[in-house]
Amino acid sequence: MTMFKEEKPVLQKLLEHNESRIAITTDMWTATNQKFCYVPCPHIEGVIVKVLMDCLSQYCLENKISTVVVDNATTNDAMMKILMDKFEKRSLMLKGDLLHLRCSAHILSLIVQDGLGVISSAIEKVRDCVSFWIPTPKRIENFEACRFLD
Repeated sequence: MTMFKEEKPVLQKLLEHNESRIAITTDMWTATNQKFCYVPCPHIEGVIVKVLMDCLSQYCLENKISTVVVDNATTNDAMMKILMDKFEKRSLMLKGDLLHLRCSAHILSLIVQDGLGVISSAIEKVRDCVSFWIPTPKRIENFEACRFLD
């Protein structure tokens, strides 16, 4: 925290004078080690927008945002509608048409989880087989002997 407190003003000054656009990715989770930005309860769109805008203002980024990447939570959809009104339209690229982007990693994770759900019984059977065959060298020998039988 000491290093953060020392470096924060340096970063703020650097970002304030930076003329480039910034793309941000944001997500919320409850974790005991998450101390970067506290979001008070309830975690509804208005509260999230206020905290995000305060954070962007601290670093002079409110007029430099190109995109905001969030997951598919309905709260994020509502948050992005409010957030769009908080930004000056002229500061947004393409009038904000690309401001709200969905996290492709989150979407891919959802697809993979659905796929794993479909094949979960087969995965369980493979795990059971592996657990049966590998505990002793004799079982491994028997398994290897069986694999060449046709």
